[in-house]
Amino acid sequence: MHSLEADERALKRAGDAAAVSSHPVAGVWEQVDGPSSPDFGPGGYERSVLMLNPGTRTAALYRVFRGSFVFVMAGELALDAPRDPNGKREGSLELKVDPSLPSKFPSTPISLGGTPPRHAAPPKGAGPWTLAWKREKQQLVLDGKRYAPTTIDAFEDLRRGGSDIATDAELREVAPKRPAQAATAGPKPKEAAFFGVRGGGKRFVFIVDISGSMLGPKLDRMKDELTKSVKALDADAEFSVVFFAGGARVMEQTWMKARTDRDRAVNLIAQQGCDGGTDPTAAFQFAFGTLSPIPDCIFFMTDGQIPPTIPALVRSLNNARIPTEIHSIVIGSAAEEPMMRPLMEQIANENHGSYTFVPQ
Repeated sequence: MHSLEADERALKRAGDAAAVSSHPVAGVWEQVDGPSSPDFGPGGYERSVLMLNPGTRTAALYRVFRGSFVFVMAGELALDAPRDPNGKREGSLELKVDPSLPSKFPSTPISLGGTPPRHAAPPKGAGPWTLAWKREKQQLVLDGKRYAPTTIDAFEDLRRGGSDIATDAELREVAPKRPAQAATAGPKPKEAAFFGVRGGGKRFVFIVDISGSMLGPKLDRMKDELTKSVKALDADAEFSVVFFAGGARVMEQTWMKARTDRDRAVNLIAQQGCDGGTDPTAAFQFAFGTLSPIPDCIFFMTDGQIPPTIPALVRSLNNARIPTEIHSIVIGSAAEEPMMRPLMEQIANENHGSYTFVPQ
């Protein structure tokens, strides 16, 4: 698909930033929950990324399928998404095939091979498709399927060949114990580090405690280590910094890019203060419920005793086919460490990570 000029034109039209309206459905969305059944696009997919642009009245959809080979299917549809004058965050929209748009989905099943045999099913009917939608916080629920915001780079990744569908090399890159696998054939895994703890992958989240007890040398040390970590990221890495103190304070609702966002992140780290309690619930919910794709690696740092419900919460959230590697870091005195260690070590052990104590 990456060689089709019509496909590239569809991406440009649907993603023209100048034409995107402030409509609640406008943006790039990746499905995070719901069936892979046929709808306005083909069914039986592994991954679905949808771009909606009410400004240009255009939608573009990419879906990834896998049998004995990986297959990326793209199509473009006309979009009619009226906006409620009262500003409601729900309504209906219509998608339909437009003969003037050159990129369309096939109307017959496509065999993908595999055992048992798999097929890409054609869209449900010939359209038009009228779909109910509503916004729930950062996510979009469209005809019962839930989508999280992502970026236009997700489209580009798919157009170049399927992105996060796991090839052998990608499985090596995101599997546990990456350093031990670095000597195997294939590209060297990318890494990030925080307080000397190293983790591999492409996308990194730093979940960092800024509760009131962090005030003073611990806050200064955290800022210094976090700044060094962000500065050391590879230019093509993506990252997110989530400060927690009872709630979650994020720098961006989507992935930040080291190449373009590094300096801004460093400035925001320097300005961060601290207050509040030590509950990372909202931070983990953001990492797994809003960021898309989900992180490859999370560095989780605290100086306090977290709620006993956190390990079970993290276990329930980290349930993807390739789970996220989570490293837990405790900073504090040697006298405090035995109280904090059990829960933090449990999180690391259950999520393919490591536990580290940093004396302060």
